[in-house]
Order: sequence, then structure tokens, then C-alpha cells
Amino acid sequence: MKKIIPVLGLSCLSTLAFAVDTAYYVGLDTFIGKGEEKVDSSTGNSTESTDTGGGSINIGYRFEDNDRFEVEFTKVESEFGGGREEKFEGIDFDWTFAVLEQPSFQPYLEAGFGLYEYKGTSNVASDNENLGGIAINFGFGAIYELEKEIELDASYRIKGIGWEETESNDEVKEDIGKFVLGARILF
Repeated sequence: MKKIIPVLGLSCLSTLAFAVDTAYYVGLDTFIGKGEEKVDSSTGNSTESTDTGGGSINIGYRFEDNDRFEVEFTKVESEFGGGREEKFEGIDFDWTFAVLEQPSFQPYLEAGFGLYEYKGTSNVASDNENLGGIAINFGFGAIYELEKEIELDASYRIKGIGWEETESNDEVKEDIGKFVLGARILF
């Protein structure tokens, strides 16, 4: 009898865990968009338009009310006029707020922040390392449940990155608007 009680307790707990509609997930996103790089310096201000593209690997958790917390490992490639290309890498922490609580089709709003590194900028940074930056993220989209464990995501997201000052005290900012397509696998 003493052995049956723990087994029954574990069975009840596992049944409750599966009755609640929560899940961990992993996913992949790909995106394209437009952006601007703004540089404010002592010699003047400049703004350059960019075409952006990239992708991310996502790890997240879907709560019972269908809100989510997600960590994204993101790579961004920007192409400027004249053929100049720049790369950013970072990690984002985003919260998704469900507009509807049903999992089959879920419109959502998203907000978050990120920590980024501007690749190839060690020559302009005061500490001879690549520029670091903080991103603020906003977005909206919809998730469609294709199968119980597979979701598709389509969204529009805005990312603003403020980079640390350069060696010559220039302030550099990135503003990116992007269309995102992604897929998630739930566990």
C-alpha cells in the first residue's frame, strides 16, 4: 500500500500537467525588412536606409492563457547603399500577449528587449571591441496551430537598437521594421 500512494500521486500530477494547456517550444524565424541607421556626431548627422534580412532560433514557454515568454538568438544582415554590408547578433527577451485565448488561431501583441553586438566595429569602439547595444522590440502577428505540436507564425515587428558611443563620441542607432515568418514545435 505504501508503494501505491506515491505512484497514484505521480499519476495524478502527470494527468494535471497534461490537462493544463502549457508547453515549452523551439522554433525558427526568418525575416526581411527595411531599416535606417542614424549617426549623430560632432561633425553632423547622417541617415542611411538599409535592406535587412536574417533569422532567429527561439526557445519559449506558452502559458495557460496563451501568453508566452520567448528567448530569441537573432542574426541580422543589413545592406546599405553602395553595397556596404553590416551584421548584428543578439539575444532578445520577448513577451507575447494573446488577444484570444484559443490556441488554434491566436492574434498577439509583442514587446521585449535585447542585447546586441555590431560585428566588425572594433576599430571605432573605445575599448577595441565590437559595439554593444540595447534593443527595444514591439510587434503584432498571429499564430496558427497546424497540428497539436506544430505552429506557424506570421508577424510584423519593429526593433530599435541604440549602440554605445564610438571612440569619437558618435551616437549610432538602428531602426528596423521586418516581416517575420516562423514555425514552432511544442513539447
